Amino acid sequence: MPDHRKIALYKTYSFTDNEDAAEGHGTHVVGSILGVPANHSRSQFAYRGAAPGARVAFFDLEKSEHSTSGLSIPADLEADLFGPAYDLGARIHSNSWGGRANEYSIHARMADAFMHEHDDMLILVANGNSGRDGKFTVEEPATAKNILAVGASQSSHSSFLEY
Repeated sequence: MPDHRKIALYKTYSFTDNEDAAEGHGTHVVGSILGVPANHSRSQFAYRGAAPGARVAFFDLEKSEHSTSGLSIPADLEADLFGPAYDLGARIHSNSWGGRANEYSIHARMADAFMHEHDDMLILVANGNSGRDGKFTVEEPATAKNILAVGASQSSHSSFLEY
């Protein structure tokens, strides 16, 4: 899709369900990053993504019947995920997926290695969705040291007074 105004690449894997082609978590995140409403009126300006002039290389990793996490993460992140986006000119790689372990995993090591070799790229990774309150709530690959881990809190401000 080199001539598409927004999509530089849409890659599905033989082990995915293709749901994000029309809807899904990744589609929502991409809209937040680079979305542009079809209606360009001033009233729709608030719904633009953070980088509305950007294009996306989208990798559909969702729903594998063979995966315990529900995701189909490529075995080689450099060859199958980070590398193809980098080769298309991407220098920011947003990843809204992760494991359920607070450990320095193979995925974290692969992200660190790629960032070490490509210091002109920034890999963003979600902190995780299944963490508990308190310690050890950052999940792999957000445990990597060379990436930017992004997370949010649902705690009330009053809970911070306890610490």
